[in-house]
Amino acid sequence: MGLETAALVAIGAGTVGSAYGQYQSGQEEKSLRKKNAAILALQAERERAAAGEQAKEKRLEGQRIIARQNVLYGKGGFQPGGTSLLVRNETVKRIEQQARIVQEHGEFAYSTGMSQAELEKRRGKAAAKAGIWGAGSTLATGLGTVGYFATKD
Repeated sequence: MGLETAALVAIGAGTVGSAYGQYQSGQEEKSLRKKNAAILALQAERERAAAGEQAKEKRLEGQRIIARQNVLYGKGGFQPGGTSLLVRNETVKRIEQQARIVQEHGEFAYSTGMSQAELEKRRGKAAAKAGIWGAGSTLATGLGTVGYFATKD
């Protein structure tokens, strides 16, 4: 094997190795982004569940407040109705508003997290495609170089 043949083999081997590296890099990026997307989705689910629990706790806290108000009204000799009923209704309304705000924040966090997860998946797919295209481009360039030097005298 002559020096020229050895050089052509080295160029070909380097080209194949480089192309394979680009392909593998894209596949690894895709895999990592897929795992990251799963983590983001899980985190979004947890935030949504936590917000639901917080809203539930707000409502329970509200029920305790209403119960205390009823006891105090009873001890004070107030009859159910009139001002005491208005205060009770306002308390119920505010507690429900607070619970809804907590839930809405949880839904927003969930939606944002799921969008980020989907974006990660798309980025991973794009990285895999870029790796394939990069590998193909490297192979084409390398084969062209080998072909050029193989036919040159």
